[in-house]
Amino acid sequence: MMRNSTDLIVDQLAAELRPVKPLRSPIVYAALWLSVSTVFVGILVAHHGMRPDIGALLAEPGYRMLFLACAGTAVLGAIATFLVSLPDRSPYWALLPLPALALWFAGTGIGCYADWVQFGSGGMMTGTSFGCLGWIIAASLPLDVLLVVMIRHAAFVRPRLALTIGMMSAAALASAGLMLFHEIETTLMIFIWHGAAVLFLSGLAGAGVPVFRRLAGSA
Repeated sequence: MMRNSTDLIVDQLAAELRPVKPLRSPIVYAALWLSVSTVFVGILVAHHGMRPDIGALLAEPGYRMLFLACAGTAVLGAIATFLVSLPDRSPYWALLPLPALALWFAGTGIGCYADWVQFGSGGMMTGTSFGCLGWIIAASLPLDVLLVVMIRHAAFVRPRLALTIGMMSAAALASAGLMLFHEIETTLMIFIWHGAAVLFLSGLAGAGVPVFRRLAGSA
């Protein structure tokens, strides 16, 4: 009995199929990115040399909370990035870094209060520290490039969301590294200039979507 045309078309399509390699767990990818990125930032910190008073600073509640918030934002942001980059995962995973961001604000409040008690109104001076902004951005860019390569499959899924969270994560990790060696005077300065770098890099996500898709399409 002759087979109908539908069966022949199905057979032809099936013959051209290639096995699809399933993606690993997003947690595995996040851990890999965090490991490589932490080593990279650690090398930069070692190059500059740790602050001699870093032990005393981390013993202070405000500074310690800010550092932990930066590191926590980086870790939770990385996990959220790889989760939202998959079409079968909920976009609400983007909310995962929010507790760390809340801790960042809380740590800033405690640190600013401690500065006020110790230094008076001088503890609330912001000053200018464009070096902080530039260092965080420069240190984050290689991390962003690695991240884009690893989540290129998200270019046609949730590119803006994945890039925004990913760049925030990279900036937060660089910010945590900067706190280990850079001598910045007040907690408020840390919040303003480090926060500006995070916002700037996260804001680049929208502009980077067309490039992201172009790179993914050529891969």
